[in-house]
Amino acid sequence: EWIGRLIASPNVLKVFTPQKQPKFLYHVTEYFDGKTLQQWMLDNPKPDLEKVRSIIEQIVLGLRAMHRKDILHLDLKPSNVMINAQGLVKLIDFGSSLAASTAEDTKTSHHAGTADYAAPEHLLGVKPSSLSDIYSLGVITYEMLTGFLPYGGGFKSASQISRAQYLPAITHSKDIPEWIDAAIEQAVQLTPQRRTEVLSAFVENLRKPNSALKLARDKPLLESNPLLFWKAPSLF
Repeated sequence: EWIGRLIASPNVLKVFTPQKQPKFLYHVTEYFDGKTLQQWMLDNPKPDLEKVRSIIEQIVLGLRAMHRKDILHLDLKPSNVMINAQGLVKLIDFGSSLAASTAEDTKTSHHAGTADYAAPEHLLGVKPSSLSDIYSLGVITYEMLTGFLPYGGGFKSASQISRAQYLPAITHSKDIPEWIDAAIEQAVQLTPQRRTEVLSAFVENLRKPNSALKLARDKPLLESNPLLFWKAPSLF
């Protein structure tokens, strides 16, 4: 309730301030006549790239409004994003959100979000950051374009994270430009420090090719993925 009243953004569901002290535990939000992004994806299994960009950019506007107040969403997923017939997008459900001012030494164990979309650091006891929301946003983008998840699903253990390999989006759809795939791959890096650093950079990377991402992809396998490099000859 506090977060919904604090954030003023057309892309974040508004919670109204009560006119008098409530006697019961409840809060009242604005009425938003729309469907979840999860339902939208079922209705639009092969969306136009420009439509995907429009939705992602509106999610980013909502996240920016939260991050400016030092609040992390931490449960960003298609069922917590709504879209109406006019294409307006709103973030909902702040039950897992975390305010920096109340989380000096908070770990993520009790703010784990939903496994399929939660950043891997949620399992590793690492303090959450805006990079955690960027990871979730990257997973949503990947799913909107392919219908699948970049690592096949969420993580249940640290060992599962260490074995995970990104599955290129173009594996599912040859229509996805390689530079778009590279932008998503950077956003969903398992190590937070290797992810897209800011939301605006992710938006820009979805709008035009980033030559730096291409150079990173063109690195020798030993440098870009040493684990896979040694697995291959060992398996042979």
